Amino acid sequence: ILQQADGRQVQLLRQLAAGDAGAEAQSKLWLPYTRSLLQGFQVLLTGEPNAGKSSLLNSLCGRQRAIVSPVPGTTRDLLDAETVVHGWVMHFRDSAGIRDDATSAVEADGIQKSLTATGDVNLICCVAGLAPVPQRLLQTLAAASCPVLLVQNKIDLLTAGDAQGSLQTPGPPFADRVLVSALTGAGMDDLRNRMLQLLVPSLPAADLALPLSAAVSPL
Repeated sequence: ILQQADGRQVQLLRQLAAGDAGAEAQSKLWLPYTRSLLQGFQVLLTGEPNAGKSSLLNSLCGRQRAIVSPVPGTTRDLLDAETVVHGWVMHFRDSAGIRDDATSAVEADGIQKSLTATGDVNLICCVAGLAPVPQRLLQTLAAASCPVLLVQNKIDLLTAGDAQGSLQTPGPPFADRVLVSALTGAGMDDLRNRMLQLLVPSLPAADLALPLSAAVSPL
């Protein structure tokens, strides 16, 4: 961002004001990237009840941000937390567990909020425990406009004999799968690295004028 103060922003504004199609296309291409530089990434944690989303959030943030309980459905509303991953600001959102049959009106409301939240984030981490991802959630994830990463949690409970039958099969709508244990910390570095690879698949050239704030609108 500091590199943009060398005069390239003024030049970009002039090009946009003159109707330069190339400058406009370039600005639109890198606008999500620069928004993330300025505001951070929005990452949603979703999945079935008791998959370990809250434990995963606490592990990613390095502190007790969410209540952890063995009782499914403890998280009823969206819970936000912020941390830095390899220098990038990330805003995590922990959501209520999603299952096909809610047991109460309160749980149904929490599930609806979770499903709606998938439309306003940069990355979705679908946290799966030892049960298949609910069909209702899979249908929502298939229509997501951002990458979806399958995070297979609780691998500390798996043995060599039952791993194949317990792990969710990777494939659409998932861009990739990472195996982790929020309890022991296994695989957490792999998770952070894969999230960044999906969020920042490429970097702009060092001399590129990035569309910061007013630079995206012609004068």
